[in-house]
Amino acid sequence: MRAHSKFSASGAERWFECSASVEACEGKPDIDTEWSKEGTLAHWLLEQIMLLLLAGKLAVYGQFEGKPGVSKVMFQHAKNAADFIVELGRKIGAEVLVESRVFLSFIHPEAFGTLDGAVLDYFGTLHVFDFKYGAGHAVRPEKNLQMIFYALALAYKYQWNFARVRLWIIQPRIRGYDGPTYWDVPLDVLQSYVAEFTKAVWRVENNPKFKEGPWCHWCKAKKTCPLKRETRETKAVDVFSNVPLPKGNHDEQKESPTSEADWRKESKKRSLQSKKARSQQKAQSREAQKESKNRGGLTYEGITRDANRIARDLDFY
Repeated sequence: MRAHSKFSASGAERWFECSASVEACEGKPDIDTEWSKEGTLAHWLLEQIMLLLLAGKLAVYGQFEGKPGVSKVMFQHAKNAADFIVELGRKIGAEVLVESRVFLSFIHPEAFGTLDGAVLDYFGTLHVFDFKYGAGHAVRPEKNLQMIFYALALAYKYQWNFARVRLWIIQPRIRGYDGPTYWDVPLDVLQSYVAEFTKAVWRVENNPKFKEGPWCHWCKAKKTCPLKRETRETKAVDVFSNVPLPKGNHDEQKESPTSEADWRKESKKRSLQSKKARSQQKAQSREAQKESKNRGGLTYEGITRDANRIARDLDFY
């Protein structure tokens, strides 16, 4: 079995929505950022604390302060999450899982992932936990495909011997955090997702298509994605097509193209010319400003500055 899942739990939303992304990401290295490394460390810390608590031992910051990157704040967040999960298990007398690999092999042999924690109250409630250390975007448990993936895998493994499922998100650094949030899922609703996941896998393997959305943010293929490249080019054309040509290029100020294809071709050509003209920008700006009065007040200097800014930010999500 490969180390990385083709149909991963963490990437479920991406391959559900953008079926072509699976092949596009194949062989590409993971994207490591300061935030992803911090998140990995926080998850490791949560695992260690949970193991200590389940063994009946104390967990204090002094046990981890020598670990590079572990701060008192990170420790406290991880400790609070671990206390919540372990205490719930003890309260209802249920089995607690820590950092466990789960599989959807009944849907596809390469569909698996690793959950942060779970509490198995057989014939009662299956509790599934996901610890999010990010502070930028609040993650909701409702219809969360990553969480549903974990719940399906566990429920199937234990012969569906649960009355209901509760999916928990613990994201302590998000603004306005007021404790873990959850979504209760009746077992029949959870079972209905088997068909949805099966269809999503079929689309990946038989009818892959690119689709843009929030799932692009962590996609390893976004730099080479043909759909995102087309979007960037379209945005660039839209921006640079409004840039007045510098003095001396009157030969290009012809009547508007009559077709969309001609318009795009002309716009791309003008955008290239505007780039070449940047070096002459200061000397020509005053004259361009005068000429722009007849174009509704747009200035070569102002629009080019905005165009440069937008061009740098064209890689969305």
